[in-house]
Amino acid sequence: NGTVTQCSVNNGTLSKCADSGATGLNASYGITLNPAGTYAFIVNNGNNTVTQCSVNGNNGTLSKCANSGATGLDAPYGITINPAGTYAYIVNSKTITQCSVNDGTLSKCADSGVTGLSNSFGITLNPAGTYAFITDYGNGAVTQCSVNGNNGTLSKCANSGATGLFGPRAITINPTATYAFITNRGNNTVTQCSVNGGVLSNCADSGATGLSFSFGITINPAGTFAFITNALDNTITQCSVNNGTLSNCAQTGFQSDQSEG
Repeated sequence: NGTVTQCSVNNGTLSKCADSGATGLNASYGITLNPAGTYAFIVNNGNNTVTQCSVNGNNGTLSKCANSGATGLDAPYGITINPAGTYAYIVNSKTITQCSVNDGTLSKCADSGVTGLSNSFGITLNPAGTYAFITDYGNGAVTQCSVNGNNGTLSKCANSGATGLFGPRAITINPTATYAFITNRGNNTVTQCSVNGGVLSNCADSGATGLSFSFGITINPAGTFAFITNALDNTITQCSVNNGTLSNCAQTGFQSDQSEG
């Protein structure tokens, strides 16, 4: 519905949810914040743009929203920013666009060179910023690429080794870079895998329950709670995180008319 909802977080509970104030959105899907938490970047699938908004550090509201300047996008879905806050990576269906980041401006955008993707949606970097992981919905896989620390380019891309996926949509990595969590829209599960550099192994069902067309996933900075968006019933499920296991899953109290981020 062209909005971003903002909620207060207390342990695993989301409350005081309200419109964030973001404007200028068009079929928006993915969102990320820069490491400093001063700018939000929202991908607009409807018009192939990325909207940037200033983030109020006191109350979390989004304001001064405008086109970020990103170019070369083709039906974008996901976005992430490297830990240094210098490069953004935007997921198009079959390619990844890389842009330089200067505060809220995205410039010098170009194809990152990643090939072999089929209907990709999600992307994340490990906390060190040395590997990128991209969900490949069409191939039921996760592609991993090495990240060049000097210029941000992605290279040496290959299958990460993740198994047991069924329509993978989003991926996140815990703060200690020991586990990856991948949402499967096809069977309403979350797969967890051990992380070793760019390799994902020992993949298994994480134990998450109560999902409904699971799309996005994120983990809080302490690594103690996971939040999963459910597109079918427009809710968010929160689960406790214990190593690679998700348990005590319940709805957070958030509800919207569209929950696909």
